This record gives sequence, structure tokens and C-alpha cells, in this order.
Amino acid sequence: MIAIKAIENCNLGRSIQREIRFLKMTEQMPGIIRTYDIQMTSELVLIIMELMQGDIDSLQGWSNPIEADEFEEHMLWHLLTDMSTALYNLHRMGISHNDIKPANLLWTQGSGRFVFKLSDGGCSSMTKTLQSQISLSTSGNDQ
Repeated sequence: MIAIKAIENCNLGRSIQREIRFLKMTEQMPGIIRTYDIQMTSELVLIIMELMQGDIDSLQGWSNPIEADEFEEHMLWHLLTDMSTALYNLHRMGISHNDIKPANLLWTQGSGRFVFKLSDGGCSSMTKTLQSQISLSTSGNDQ
């Protein structure tokens, strides 16, 4: 199953470009939502991605885990390990997400456990070192 994120292709030029760059650079990276395809028209950008069950706010008990009967400690453990892995890999590549919030922490159940993934790279940025490496590799291809 897939999800399709539709973004209007106007007034969001830089944000859309950052999100597309983020998705391409993080293809199949653990802890980052998987993107299958990106389609662009003059009016819309369609991002076809894996289907998740919801964001972290949709988990019962997340907003007040102390009082929740259904909140389980292993959910928090998986959240911390999955997000730590994602952030470690992003930072190792020289990418900063810059928009970590409950709406961008998605979850699903798979392989007998909760799986958490980071989404929405529209505010992401690259370190100066990574920008320099991309500039050098791009200018080298022009010859």
C-alpha cells in the first residue's frame, strides 16, 4: 500500500526543492519514510511513499503516557531507537532535518513491533561540507 502526498507547485518553490532533495538523498535510509516516486506537473508535486498508520499524536496514550492504560514502554523504546538511527544517519551524511515534531514522526506496525519513521524534509539543510562536495561533483560533470 502507498500514500500520496500532493503539494501545490506554487509559492513553495524552495521548500519543495528541499523536500525532493531530502527524499532523494535519504532513499531507503533506516528511520526515514520510503519514497517510491516523485511526479511533477505545472500545478502539483506528487510524492508516492510508503503508507504509515499515523503520526505520533495518533498513538493512544502518547499525549499523556503516565495516565494511559494502553501505553506500552516498548513503543517508547522503538521510537527512541528508530529516531536515533535516523538522526545519526542524517547527521553522518551532513543533513539536518530542522523540523522534528509529532506530525513528522510517523508509525506503523511491522515485523511484530512498532516502527517509527521521520518524514517531511521540507525544512532540511545540508552542512557546508556536504554543499561543497555536491558543488564539486556537479561542476566536475559539466566538463
